[in-house]
Amino acid sequence: MNKKIQKENIIYRNLKNFFFLFLIAIYCLFIYHSYEINEEIDIFDVCMETLLAFIILILVIKINSYKTSKKIYSLFDIGLKLLFTSQVIEVMQEIFKLPKLSVNIFEDFFKVLSFSVIITAIYFTIEANEENMKKLKKIASYDKLTNIYNRQEMINRFNMLRKISNRNQNPITVIFLDVDFFKKINDTYGHPTGDTVLKELATVISSNLRDQDIFGRYGGEEFLIILPETDISGGLILSEKVRKFIYSFEFKEVSHLTVSLGVTQYKNGEFMKDTLDRLDKALYLSKNNGRNCSSFL
Repeated sequence: MNKKIQKENIIYRNLKNFFFLFLIAIYCLFIYHSYEINEEIDIFDVCMETLLAFIILILVIKINSYKTSKKIYSLFDIGLKLLFTSQVIEVMQEIFKLPKLSVNIFEDFFKVLSFSVIITAIYFTIEANEENMKKLKKIASYDKLTNIYNRQEMINRFNMLRKISNRNQNPITVIFLDVDFFKKINDTYGHPTGDTVLKELATVISSNLRDQDIFGRYGGEEFLIILPETDISGGLILSEKVRKFIYSFEFKEVSHLTVSLGVTQYKNGEFMKDTLDRLDKALYLSKNNGRNCSSFL
């Protein structure tokens, strides 16, 4: 149904522009015959005004190919056609040597009106683009399922903090969190339930973090927490706080679950890969120690 409506709109727009093009053809023929009537016409001025009119016409037709809202399209369409009308009036004045005062009043009226409409359309276009940029930024930075930062954004944030830490010697601690036996949850309850658990878990963890902490989904059932201006002891305290809260929390679908956590502190000057490798080893220490615990390296 939507495709049919879209097709009808395209046909309607094209018919409008073909009609407008037909009027232009008549207009050009009229100029040609009028020149034969009045040989005192400044042909250069007429040609320049006609050229400008054609440029405006091309813009009117071109605007159809833009993927924009109906409101913005209509404003540009009306504004450009009003501007074209002002050019027609100017050419008519040149051909027929009409009284300049009356012609200029109409011409200026259409120009002011057209520019007002076009400026309004530009304003709405900028506003729409800003809104689209915000949406694109959110799509690029956030995990679609859990609505927290995605892996790439977490890497970007860590690299930014790493540079600050190298300069100011501020400590950064990173926590790697992995859901224990998550595959079993998917196998037992199904993937939709697994997704619900991850969304709930993201909310639970977020509620236990400080405002300055950075939290995101690293992949699958793995989560990353970056703690700015926090040393390893502070990181372990927060890690245990999160672990205990998750352990005591009652999830809707699976009742209870446990998590394993790895904690490490960034060493000034090292590459991110070095920090993450150490963090991964700390997480596996927790796995090897029976899960549902925090380990650090």
